Amino acid sequence: MENIIGTEICAGFTERLVKVVQYLELPNTRSIYNAPFEIICWIWFMAYVVNIKIHHNRTSFRNVHVSTLFKALRANYSRFLEVTESYCDAFFTRQLFAIEYSSDKGFYLITKTTVWRELICSITGKCYSMPDLIADTLDKMGFPYFHDNGLLVGPIAFINHQCDCQVSYGFDWQKLKKRKSRSSLYRVTDIVPVYLSWDFARVDLTKDKPLPMHSEIVVKYFEPDDYFAFVNMNDWFDDKCQCANCSQNRSVDMDSDYYDVSKVLTVDLAPAVDRMSLMSYNASISKRLKQRAMKKTMYTFSKRPQIIDPVPHKTLTNVVNPFDLWCRDLLLSEKAKKLRLE
Repeated sequence: MENIIGTEICAGFTERLVKVVQYLELPNTRSIYNAPFEIICWIWFMAYVVNIKIHHNRTSFRNVHVSTLFKALRANYSRFLEVTESYCDAFFTRQLFAIEYSSDKGFYLITKTTVWRELICSITGKCYSMPDLIADTLDKMGFPYFHDNGLLVGPIAFINHQCDCQVSYGFDWQKLKKRKSRSSLYRVTDIVPVYLSWDFARVDLTKDKPLPMHSEIVVKYFEPDDYFAFVNMNDWFDDKCQCANCSQNRSVDMDSDYYDVSKVLTVDLAPAVDRMSLMSYNASISKRLKQRAMKKTMYTFSKRPQIIDPVPHKTLTNVVNPFDLWCRDLLLSEKAKKLRLE
């Protein structure tokens, strides 16, 4: 452990992540939330691959001593190798981006290509839903890689925030998967693929985003152009955003109505009601409710109708069909004619 700490990129980061896993493995924590295997692999990958410079290649993670593996990883070593190799492929195979570190920004990503479409195909990840109690505790322990919908896993977790950068998170809800657990109160974990989306691509798909070489890859964690931006500022940055745009314009922004909570609360919020309703309708919880309602509707209409108190069918046996009588007489006459001819 001493050798590992000596080669750390961020001093103390590995030990901090080890304590995070120890907290997730506590019986009290597991009774509330049973962390998926991929999350435990991801934390180990951050601690012993991302934070160790000499392990920044596709196969060096195999050289890490087995004693560093967490209990869940040692129990299923073959699966650990499979999941960790997928993380190494995402970071070190195509090499369209690189991970850097600074004391101000922490870990962040820079681009090694000028083609935006290639970059967004490489920087992807998944979002794992998590109880608020567990997420708040991990955040206080120095594990801040969260979004409103859950924990970010993959290269996309290291992208820093920048206001007005015109790049947003995209959640592929059509590929939503659910991981069920019977041993915890939080029974279902939603797993959603996450990618980067350039805002202007929604207007013109043929236009490509300009991407300077070796520039930092950034994303806006929230939309700054609504009346509730001050809530996000307080939740994410304690009302002091340190991104490049805010640092340059801090003297102007702090005097504007944008951060004045008293003025924001006195404005007419009616124009924002429709927007907030749409945002809440597209939230993850509403997605689950819509899917549940759709399944119940499909189940209802797929069932065959049942007849309640069926009335027995009555056959009219006493009614004689005139056509039958005519056919009978015709057959009898034809038979008699044949007999006479013979």
